[in-house]
Order: sequence, then structure tokens, then C-alpha cells
Amino acid sequence: MFLFLLIFSCSKPPADCVESNTPPTDEGVSLSAFEQDLLAPAINEIRVGIVPFSETGFGICEGIQKCERFLGATPGLLPEGDHLIHAELKVPNYGDGWTVRFSHECTPAEKKDTKVPPNVWTKSYTVKHSGPNRGYRVSPLIRIKSPHPSGARTCTYSLTPVRPDGKELPAHQGSYETSASLQSE
Repeated sequence: MFLFLLIFSCSKPPADCVESNTPPTDEGVSLSAFEQDLLAPAINEIRVGIVPFSETGFGICEGIQKCERFLGATPGLLPEGDHLIHAELKVPNYGDGWTVRFSHECTPAEKKDTKVPPNVWTKSYTVKHSGPNRGYRVSPLIRIKSPHPSGARTCTYSLTPVRPDGKELPAHQGSYETSASLQSE
């Protein structure tokens, strides 16, 4: 076997032994029309990035652990009860390391004497493609009690998709309000 390899081996360095029919170019890779058509959907999916899986895929729901009833991304003043911010996401099936950054900021209703700074909370989540029939769930992102024990609040929130190469894509956003509980007044 060793003799066979010696007879058919190349006496030059390995890079010189491989014959190439493709002329070297200094330009980028050029694709044929067929290749462009084949790759266009994948490239578009990567460029669009992480999006809500459906119309009810990102926003506020009634419930404690799961979305019992979807209220929307910006439902206004929340009715009395337990709520949560819910995300079910369509993640591209290309590349590892897709993440989303959740940010939540609440500003209390101003009191006459003092101005309280906003409460800001941020957390990142690693997400992945979970098939064509359901989205990747990140829920609950945060729980909300209405009326709120610390007083009336106006809150905004966002979910910013981040590609594996670190590029941030446009954020999905929403807002809501809570009234003050009788205890806080």
C-alpha cells in the first residue's frame, strides 16, 4: 500500500499538486442566476432576522406562566389581574448564536414632592430555530400585576434581535400602563 502511495504521489508541495480549472480572481464570489435564485430565500431570512412567529407572537397577555389571552403589544391601561410579556419567535435556521435583548422601563406617576427615576431592566436570551410549525418561546419575559402595588406606572418594552455576527436588527416594541392599587395611594 505504501509503495502504491509513493508511485502516485506528487513530488511537489500539496498546493501545487491540485489542478484547478477555476482561474483565481481578486473579486468577490460571483453566483449564477440559478445559485442566486436558490440562495435568495435564505439570505432574505437572515437579513430579516428574528421576528414574532405570528400576530400574537409578541406582546402582553393575561396570565401568570403562559399566555391565556393576548392583549397586544400596546394595550394601554391593563385591566385588573395578572399579566405577562410573551414572545414566540421565528428564528432563522442559519447560523448559531442568535440572541434577543429584552429591555423593560417603567416610569411611576409623578408625585407632587419628588420625582422618582425610571425602573429599567434588561436581559439577553439565546434563541434558536424550532421548526416550521412553532416558534421559540421566551415567556414570560416579565410578569405584571395590575393595579400595581407601587403605584400607577407607564411602561415601555422592546425586544432587539441580534444576529450571530453581532449586528442588531430593528427592535420589536410595545407599551402599557398600570393603575395604582389602593395600598399604594
